[in-house]
Amino acid sequence: MFKILSFLVFSFAFLYANIEQREFKNEQDRLNKSQSNIPSSNINLQSSNQDSDISLVLNENPCFEIDEIILNSKVKINLDKVLKKLKFQSGICLGEQSINAIIKAVNNEIIGAGYITSSVIPQNLNLKSRKIVLDLNLGKIDKITINNEDTKRNRASLFSAFGEIDHQKALNIRDVETALENIQNATFGNTQISLSPSAKSNSSDILITRRQRKVPITAYFGLDNFGSKPTGKYQGSFGLSALNLLGFNEIYTLNYGGAVFKKEKTKLNDESKNGGSNNFYVNFKVPFGALAIDYTHSHYSYHQVVAGAYNLYKYSGTSDSDRLNFSYLIYRDDKTKLTPFFAFFHRKSKNYIEDFELTNQRRKTSSYEVGTKLERYFLNSSLNAKLTYKRGTGMLDAIPAPEQNLGEGTSRMKIWLVDVNFKTNYENFSYDMNFYAQYNKTPLTLQDRISIGGIYSVRGFDGQMSLSGQKGFYLRNTLAYRYYGLNEIYTALDLGAVYSVASEFKSDNKLIGTGVGIRGKVGSFSYDLLAFKPLKKPEFFTTKSKAINFTLSYQI
Repeated sequence: MFKILSFLVFSFAFLYANIEQREFKNEQDRLNKSQSNIPSSNINLQSSNQDSDISLVLNENPCFEIDEIILNSKVKINLDKVLKKLKFQSGICLGEQSINAIIKAVNNEIIGAGYITSSVIPQNLNLKSRKIVLDLNLGKIDKITINNEDTKRNRASLFSAFGEIDHQKALNIRDVETALENIQNATFGNTQISLSPSAKSNSSDILITRRQRKVPITAYFGLDNFGSKPTGKYQGSFGLSALNLLGFNEIYTLNYGGAVFKKEKTKLNDESKNGGSNNFYVNFKVPFGALAIDYTHSHYSYHQVVAGAYNLYKYSGTSDSDRLNFSYLIYRDDKTKLTPFFAFFHRKSKNYIEDFELTNQRRKTSSYEVGTKLERYFLNSSLNAKLTYKRGTGMLDAIPAPEQNLGEGTSRMKIWLVDVNFKTNYENFSYDMNFYAQYNKTPLTLQDRISIGGIYSVRGFDGQMSLSGQKGFYLRNTLAYRYYGLNEIYTALDLGAVYSVASEFKSDNKLIGTGVGIRGKVGSFSYDLLAFKPLKKPEFFTTKSKAINFTLSYQI
């Protein structure tokens, strides 16, 4: 039996590589779909300041020569920016209107920095000193409550939302926005906020109204046809999402899925068998003010039937991945967020023929990722960009990649990743663009390469085959028209290319696909149906000339 299995390993080596590539893509598709269920929000409580009309008045009479403007402040305010915009110069002659213009412009800068209850007042003006001294009257927070209830659970939520126990500090609307997002993300319902004067001088009370369902747990069922025929084209899923169970605005996401309905059978003589797959995903996320900690575990397994000369054999594989991510919002204003992140990643996988493990295909890799995420918001548009550097390490008993001695990959990978998304809306129309690129600094294993062709990369292809390369990119374009409520029709045009492909077809490395679809939500039911076709592909690339992808879900 061992000799037969050894012969099979050698005979089907190329087939197994294709299976591994396809199933790794399926694993990533399941992961992408599960991650889409994690809630996120963007809250802006303040519009931009319109201070472009403020200017100094020249040739006022009387006026006084002023050499310096001084701001006494316990918080950082960019006074130089204000004075430069006003074209203030040392020795300029200022009158009453110009002095008031400076005070107004400084107050606008203070409000723009988020200190909406703060303002400057001038000291007793002695203009003969050729100086104007402004004191910042800093507005502070007195009390913060949720639903006007001072309970241990609400105090825990406020600690998690603001990242501190003592809230009696300067009131900055940016900190309040971050805290409100943390609370909103962990709420099945809406949150609102109101500010009112406190009994303390120059202080305000904050009331957060949280409308949460009695049982903060929701379940959802899903069905799609994103899988592969040998291991189950139709994939069903069941998920649970729970929010704020312990009171710290934590988010729990759990999903289990697998192949359902009719599965492709492999026949040999009078014998027939079919393959299958299943997956499991769990995520836990908790915020502490600007800091967020995110842990994910995922499991994927599959088995496929392979026909030998006289028998059918089961080829199977399992993989487990763990990721621990730390992110910190270091800057935000009314239009921009900047969030660096650092993550640890560990993945292990095994493959089998029947019940015998192929030890030469065993993988165990560890890596870290460091990067920055930029979010930029405009009037009717948004831009999200993420830059990531991924580096393999020897942590957690990582082992060299099987192909490392051949120079075809390494477990100590070095990869740069770019992910950019742009969205814009005009009345009932919307446009969504996503650009993703990968650049390698080392040879990459199959699991680290970029793959294109399918619902989450280049649409227009049935996903049964993909192009894989050491480096590459894809560009997704979606133009949609909302015709009723949350329902819309859309058209897709995607393209992508991979480079340094480990095959004989190095010159034919591009895919272009298109499609027309309809998607939306009716009550608790969500749907997305896309009719697609390929426009450009290599001759060897097999895919249907026309097909339909669908995903259906129901939430309770």
